[in-house]
Amino acid sequence: KVAEVKPMSAPDPLYELSTTCLQHLESLDTSPDEELVAVFVTTTSQPHFHEITQAHKVDGIAICPASVFLDMALTATRFLYDKKEVVLDVANMEIGELSLKHPVVVAADTQSSTTIRTTAKIDQAARKVSVTFTCPAEDVSSPTVVGTCDVFPATKSATKLWKRTRRMVQDRVEGLQMSSSR
Repeated sequence: KVAEVKPMSAPDPLYELSTTCLQHLESLDTSPDEELVAVFVTTTSQPHFHEITQAHKVDGIAICPASVFLDMALTATRFLYDKKEVVLDVANMEIGELSLKHPVVVAADTQSSTTIRTTAKIDQAARKVSVTFTCPAEDVSSPTVVGTCDVFPATKSATKLWKRTRRMVQDRVEGLQMSSSR
């Protein structure tokens, strides 16, 4: 088994995650208001992550798709709730207030890499997890906020709607999978 070589810019991870979109836990702390806060690190040169982004090009330039940020938010939320020993069904979670302000451009080669930091904080009073995505900024000491979102339990009406439409979505996905394998 060959060890994966990590880019020089990546910090030593506190905890390795078995996910493509969130790769390492950089820190896990309790905020002054006793809420749990985690910071995760993702490097765009990681082979599986790089492959995902190279398949998403706008005018020939690979950018990180919104679905990756959604996966990061849900994975971070699940991680925080696991740390609090709360059982969480990700299928019954909603993402709201998603705001992506800056694209994350991914180089065509894996020699160049951008580090994406995902900061997730449980806000128990509001019953949500607030997530912020940042990247290092050129010529600026503070990072650029790429985007933000909130993750919270699904409302009963959203859960009912999903139960009614799930079969149609599953049928469509199966149809697309069958047509792509031909």
